[in-house]
Amino acid sequence: MDTSVEPYGVTPSAASQQADATRRKSSLKKVEEDSWTSVERQELDHATSYVSESMYLVMENPVSSLYVGEGVLFKAHAQCDKSTIGLAGVTLAAASVTTKHGTLFLTNYRLLFLSFHGPDKEGIQDVVEVHLNNIAELYEGRVTAKNGTSMSQLEISCKNFEIVKFNFPLDFTSGELFVRINKALAVKQQQVAYACVNVSSLPDVEGWRVYDAQTEFQRLGFKSPKSTHLVTGFRVTTINSNYKMCPTYPGAFVVPAALSDGELRKMSHFRARGRIPAVTYRYRNDAVIARCAQPLVGLRRKRCAADEAYVAALRRESNGRLLFVDCRSQTSAYGNIALGGGFEVLDYYKDTNIMFMGIENIHSMRDSIRKLFDLIKYEVRGNERSNWLSCLEGTRWLEHVRSILVSSAACVTKVVEEGTSLVVHCSDGWDRTAQICALTKLCIDPFYRTLKGFQVLIEQEWCAFGHQFRARTGHSSDRSSYWEDDASSPVFMQFIDAVWQLMRQFPCSFEINERYLIALLDEVYTKRSGTFLHDCEESRMGSMTITRCTSVWSLLAQHEQTGDFMNPFYIVPLEMSEGSTDRSPTVLQFKWHTSSLAIWSAFYLRSLESNDSRDAWAKELQVTQRELQEQLSNAHQKLQSQVDANSELHLELEILRKESARLRSALEGQVFNDATRGLCVHEEDDDDDGVLLSVTSVRSSAPLTIPGSSNQVRSSRSGSGSSSHGAGSLESSGFIGASISPSFEILQSYFDVMRMGSPSFPPRSSSTISSSSSSSTGSAGSSCSAASSGSSASVHSAPMASHPRMSTSKSCSPSLMPSTTPGAMPALRILEDYAAVQ
Repeated sequence: MDTSVEPYGVTPSAASQQADATRRKSSLKKVEEDSWTSVERQELDHATSYVSESMYLVMENPVSSLYVGEGVLFKAHAQCDKSTIGLAGVTLAAASVTTKHGTLFLTNYRLLFLSFHGPDKEGIQDVVEVHLNNIAELYEGRVTAKNGTSMSQLEISCKNFEIVKFNFPLDFTSGELFVRINKALAVKQQQVAYACVNVSSLPDVEGWRVYDAQTEFQRLGFKSPKSTHLVTGFRVTTINSNYKMCPTYPGAFVVPAALSDGELRKMSHFRARGRIPAVTYRYRNDAVIARCAQPLVGLRRKRCAADEAYVAALRRESNGRLLFVDCRSQTSAYGNIALGGGFEVLDYYKDTNIMFMGIENIHSMRDSIRKLFDLIKYEVRGNERSNWLSCLEGTRWLEHVRSILVSSAACVTKVVEEGTSLVVHCSDGWDRTAQICALTKLCIDPFYRTLKGFQVLIEQEWCAFGHQFRARTGHSSDRSSYWEDDASSPVFMQFIDAVWQLMRQFPCSFEINERYLIALLDEVYTKRSGTFLHDCEESRMGSMTITRCTSVWSLLAQHEQTGDFMNPFYIVPLEMSEGSTDRSPTVLQFKWHTSSLAIWSAFYLRSLESNDSRDAWAKELQVTQRELQEQLSNAHQKLQSQVDANSELHLELEILRKESARLRSALEGQVFNDATRGLCVHEEDDDDDGVLLSVTSVRSSAPLTIPGSSNQVRSSRSGSGSSSHGAGSLESSGFIGASISPSFEILQSYFDVMRMGSPSFPPRSSSTISSSSSSSTGSAGSSCSAASSGSSASVHSAPMASHPRMSTSKSCSPSLMPSTTPGAMPALRILEDYAAVQ
């Protein structure tokens, strides 16, 4: 069987045509009729008349790649070059092949190209898909291949700056596909089922719970309502739970507690489209950010008492400072007065001020992005311009991005440095207002620069408060074409561009990377999720989007697990210390001069240059990061186990210390007590010379007076003659003697004699014992001093025993005899004389 791809312009033989016809008849019976109801038989015959069997099989089996409810309207054999496949982010099955042959299917939801080359070794097949919602322009032309073959070409320009090209043989009229695509685009009301067709198979539980007004209220630490002479604090109101007061507002939002729901209803008639001020953020210095629409002042300078009371309540909560931020130019604001709108009359709002930001309207933004779009489109077609940079400047796109950055920087300064509360609005309060509020919060609060926080920011400022996603992306029901639609404008794209500019200046401050931003913009225009299908929460709830569709966060979470969207250089800033680190500050004080800005090439120039090498580098870096994190985790576990072991040792040591302290406290320094003899020996730590040992009488009899003993002892150790310690309930009756002995020979010998129960010391013939100090030649630095008189006695030898505090003594040797130990006899004679006197 010949499975090779037949070249364009070659007519198959009659036998081949007859064989193909036979196979078609047998294969058509196996095709699901639901997917082919709109495909005419002659179109099928025409589309398959010049392809081989392998191509034919691909054309007949697209069902596995279709969504539930998606049907094929038209199909044709096409050629897609390598740059287009790489553009679509699809892995090439054969890198050596510069072009891909396959089948292009037109469904009621998208254009789907399936390659004939089949899956690669990893089971990945080349697939290119272009969602109908994402198509901005169609262009039909002719090209010549390298082999000289002429082909018709269909160029599809997408709203997300992707440009996809498909080539067809000359015997196929691409204009027919052109017409059918335009017909499909004319179907305005896309079924919600295509956004997320198989809800049961998509675990979208948390995706729709990203933002909750009450949870965010608690996280930001709003003051709870307090009733004094003036009600203070804030509350979450549900006055709009049925969406009747304001259809484009969420069902719950934060307002000052001083205002009742009745006053809020009165305010809704004074603000455009009922969009009253709603508090969306509180900074730690009590400054708040509120957003709303323009006041309906008009030429008669109307006023609203409830609105003035609302502003006064905000001013009280923020230490008396409040600023109205009008995103429009002053000229534009004055122009709206003639239309019944306008801006706040400061005479009605005490101690307030107003600042005009000068951001142009949605029509100027649409004209600017179209100029940029055309500039890049001509470059893709090969019409290179020598004055490209001048043309880029002429689009004014970076100038518009700069304008919202300048406005956001001013708001950050007001809130952080001056503690001023802001009331931000434009005309309707859902375009420029969303841009300024979101960027200001992004720069102030590092939480919004995390993955979770960025999702909360989008859900609150853009989805919950009614940014017109459906209208701004060109999906309104009365659309003629994307560029001619007055409601379309790249407002959200401009915001994401500004976020990317911040990422360039602070590469370590965002947990997400630019690939996440690009994927988010792609989801906005492709409408694969239910998050960006509608203009407000009311439409979203009325269409049961939450139960029928998945959220964009659940779709993107599939890539989050692989780390494709995470920034490997992210550093968590210290929350309570502004500017704690230069690489990741808490508050972003960014540069907004034009020289600091750049064109976002990874997004706008995605059709001119490939991001494969950059993506490969990023993936390699992520793999290295995961390996390092794993090593760090293992090292942390080992360290933790060692810390736990050390903790146990410290605990045991602490127990021993406490036990030692308890014993010391019980003994009060007493190391030996002979109640029968009325003697008590105490030990006290002194300086480096050794240990002070004192012998004290504990009987109630009068103290023994030994001539010269007091002076003798004081000469031995300064201050020791006044030492006196009690033992048990006995009272100390006088100081008897002392000895300084670093190696404890005397005390140890005395212990041994006393413990072995030796008889009383016999009296000595000598009545006076002179105190002496001697050094032991066998022991290190042993010395003693004493003074006494009395009879002498013999001391029986006994084995040495270790005292708890003398276990390291060099003199504690069993062969050491008390009678022969240098310096031991004078101290023992003190005890002998004292015993004789007693």
